[in-house]
This record gives sequence, structure tokens and C-alpha cells, in this order.
Amino acid sequence: MFGSEEEFAKEVDAALEQERAQWAARGEEVARHLGVANLDEVLELPSPQLVEEFKEAFAGEWEAVCRRAPALTEGVGLEELAGNRQFVSLLAQGLSPLAGYLACYAERVLERTQPPARPREGALEGDPAGVLGEDVAAFTDERLEEISRAVKRGRRIRL
Repeated sequence: MFGSEEEFAKEVDAALEQERAQWAARGEEVARHLGVANLDEVLELPSPQLVEEFKEAFAGEWEAVCRRAPALTEGVGLEELAGNRQFVSLLAQGLSPLAGYLACYAERVLERTQPPARPREGALEGDPAGVLGEDVAAFTDERLEEISRAVKRGRRIRL
């Protein structure tokens, strides 16, 4: 049927390429039907049925976590948690809901728990208010007292 191994290999390669093209076309068609760019995205989507089952089963536990740590969990709903595969996976491995939440949402938790940033020191800002540029020998007693009070309040003075 084939004159040589090369003819056979070419025929097999052509058949395989045709098969791949058909599967790619079917995959694109299914992706369009599901409303995603490619089929790999489907694997990332949580199953709507599983999301609902998770929400029903986990609602009481999440409410308890929210009562226990309201500042950390504010605005985080069951829908978001159910769609987070990492969070669900951690729960399935036996982690507590609060520990799983802290692991998955560490950045959000840190933002909520960090104290506000200290104001920058005047010397760090390049504030010329600390630079007097005056002749120290010409200072009056009142001026020396004023400088002393400023230093006691934490102001940096360069002479």
C-alpha cells in the first residue's frame, strides 16, 4: 500500500494533523458556547452547583468566623469564598475556616490590620524650617529659649 516508510510517516502525520485541527475547531466551538476565550478557562470556573452546595454547608461556620473577627472579614461573602479554589482546598485538607481565610487573603488582612503610617519627620522631608542660617553669637536669650523649646518638642535644628 505504501512504497516506503517515509510515505507511511507522511500519511500518518497528515491524518494526525487533520484530527488535531478537528479537535481544535470543536474546542473553539465549545468555548464560544460557554462564553470563554479557550477551554482552559473552563477548568478555572467553579461549578455553580458546587458553589451553591458549599455556600449552604458553610454558611453557619462563616457567620461564626465573621462574628469572631469582624474587622478582618468585613465585606467578604460566601460567594467569593466558594469561588476561591485555594480556600476550598485548604478547608478540604482540614484547615479551620479562619486559618484558611488568613492564608488566602493575607494581603487583605494585613491592609486592614496595619496601623496608619507615621508622618514623616521634618528632617526627612527636606523641610527648611529647621535651618536657621543665623549667626549663633548674635542669638538673644529669647531666641535661645525658643530654640530650646523647639528641640524639646522634637524639632531638629541645624545651626
